Amino acid sequence: MTGGGAIVNQVEVYVFDDDTCQPLAGASVITSGGTQTTGADGLAIVSTDGPTSITAGADGYIAWTYNSVDASVQYMRLITAPVEEAPAEIVDRTGGRFLSGGSALNLKQPGLLQLTLGKPIFLGVALPGFGRAQFFQTKMDEMFSTTTFDFLIDAIGDEPTPLPANIYMPEMDYGLNIGDLSFNVYGKNETFTVPIDDEDAANPIEGVTMSLGKLLSILGPALGDEPDIPAIVASVFDNLKIDYAGAKTDWNGIGAPDIDVLAVNDGNSAISLTNTIDGVDYLGVSVAEVPNRAFYPIGIDFAPSSSTPSKSLSLPYENMGSLSDYMVMVMATESLQNGGESLAFSIAARFADTTSQLAGGYTVDTTTMLSQFDPLSTGYDDLACEVYWAEDGSGSADADVYVVLLDPVDGPAVYAVVDPSQDSVAFPCNELGIIPSLDDVAIVIGADLPTGVSVDEFNPFNLLGYNNANVNIWTNLNVDTLFGGILEEPGMLLMIDSLMEYAE
Repeated sequence: MTGGGAIVNQVEVYVFDDDTCQPLAGASVITSGGTQTTGADGLAIVSTDGPTSITAGADGYIAWTYNSVDASVQYMRLITAPVEEAPAEIVDRTGGRFLSGGSALNLKQPGLLQLTLGKPIFLGVALPGFGRAQFFQTKMDEMFSTTTFDFLIDAIGDEPTPLPANIYMPEMDYGLNIGDLSFNVYGKNETFTVPIDDEDAANPIEGVTMSLGKLLSILGPALGDEPDIPAIVASVFDNLKIDYAGAKTDWNGIGAPDIDVLAVNDGNSAISLTNTIDGVDYLGVSVAEVPNRAFYPIGIDFAPSSSTPSKSLSLPYENMGSLSDYMVMVMATESLQNGGESLAFSIAARFADTTSQLAGGYTVDTTTMLSQFDPLSTGYDDLACEVYWAEDGSGSADADVYVVLLDPVDGPAVYAVVDPSQDSVAFPCNELGIIPSLDDVAIVIGADLPTGVSVDEFNPFNLLGYNNANVNIWTNLNVDTLFGGILEEPGMLLMIDSLMEYAE
């Protein structure tokens, strides 16, 4: 929070522990004028004659930067940094099943010949429940089970890959013998294990099962000297379906953490896209949310780039119960068309309290979204420890605030809140103990905040939890980094080549 009027000679900076709301003594408050340390009351006084950038950090906490602050009082709450290993109180709860009507969902994988005919592969995942409001505060190392199962691509003597046991995989067993080549693909995990905090008996869980069809057409772009990763990703989106969705949000911590699921068949929300842009792909996602407890996808549709100025998406939905709210999102991106050197999305979201509101569908004029970040003018300068950005002018909406994340390879993560009049933020890397690197991850999020949400008072950790109609996102992570590694494995390339030969 900021307040107290414009700066007159100094800024009072109060730093608090986000979990306890207690003053955080010994925190560092960093400005261009130097570093101050907070006292027992969490206060440090910074001398300045005008707007200044303020960074607050402490050992064991994620640091925050507020860019160009022009307020005489600044309140900053720091959350604890993720730990390398899950805390001792997080335990694996075994024996969970996906259920339908009280019985095991019992999905079956297709045979090898069926794969070549477009029959889908089924996969799923079960996670500890969290709402979108907790996204920035969720510790990813606590989301996946420490228990594993083996997934084997047995080609040229490959070792099994251990996968977290909260991945649900009906038995997958494929063997090929073509000429001198022989290998197997095998994996099975028909129950799931979820990391659960035993001290929180009301901790919910969430899950979803999905199908992926037309495997050969999806993997076709992987053939050749170098896989065409953006083309493969676009093809995956075009063939991804969510056939079942569910979340048992009232699990009390006793017994198996089963998840009741429902087939997605209540209806389809028709999304009309107008003034679409050639060279831009549009991905639609429908989701359900039990606020602060569960957030799970229900339907996906994809409209690839074309010169047609109008497109449509059909987003399946399912009534997930009276506790649930609903949201449909349209994500516009040029990343799959420009080679995926960085990832940039502009997102339009629509919100509903009931599925009946989804039934009427929505119209999204793409020109009223936030502009996409221009990949040629947006980036991370590791020498200056600076993230900078520019938008391409494709949308008419304006961001009320930008939130920037720098997650360095060597050093603690740091966030920044940036006024929309600014287009860059330089982090005090030396003072924070960060050694900048080209491999550091940078993320920029712009948000068109809802009416009634003050930019001086909003919680930046809850940025995605507000009902923002428009958001844009850029990251220096590229498509190859995110998706390319698995397709470059020798065993995977052999399997793709052999499947194509088998189909012929």
